[in-house]
Amino acid sequence: MKIHHIFLLVLCIAACTTIVPAQRTSMNADENMEPAGLTLVLKEQWTFLRDEMEAYTVKIAAKNEFETTKEFEQRKIRLRTELLNKIEARINGTKLNKRIFGVLFKAEFKAYNADAETYEVDCSQTIEAPYDIPTVHCHIPPNTYVALNDTVERGFRKSQITLTFKPDFIWHVSREIARVAKENQGNIYFRVHFIIDISQGNITTQTSLHIVPKDICLIDVQKNQILWKGTQ
Repeated sequence: MKIHHIFLLVLCIAACTTIVPAQRTSMNADENMEPAGLTLVLKEQWTFLRDEMEAYTVKIAAKNEFETTKEFEQRKIRLRTELLNKIEARINGTKLNKRIFGVLFKAEFKAYNADAETYEVDCSQTIEAPYDIPTVHCHIPPNTYVALNDTVERGFRKSQITLTFKPDFIWHVSREIARVAKENQGNIYFRVHFIIDISQGNITTQTSLHIVPKDICLIDVQKNQILWKGTQ
């Protein structure tokens, strides 16, 4: 009987001291994100703004025949306040104001210049992004490394977030580090941190979806080692 009790005690201690792996929270998942992950986030916010703004526009389109001009203006103010409150609730509910999205763009090593100690690095990967419509304006503020390009291909409108190195990124790096980077190039990416801002100021007929880049780096994701970091 004593042996049985001791065995149960050992099991209890083992259960209490078992190490449980940390779960990936939504914040963890925002780091080292594939481009398609940010596309999904942008599309969700764009769709929300579009639907809410279209509904708001319909409601304020005309004065009801049984309401005075003053009542109509008061109704527009009330509906505008309700719209802003909905947007604020959306921001708080999704924690959008606290999230930073670290998106990976695959780095493509082209040629190293041993005399100048520079590495020419390209990046052709892009992020599919929503485009401007009458009720939603998509915007990336001026910066040195990311742009939003709107094009039409075969009759279809297309919007993409691209890196803006011209023509390629020139990385000033020692030969030793460059050689190691070349060997590990399958794990090396440009990473850009973005903030998605859907807060609104003076809404008239269009809302704004702000895609704000904060910083960029060249990173070995396997080693979690930053090789180069850029500034705005």
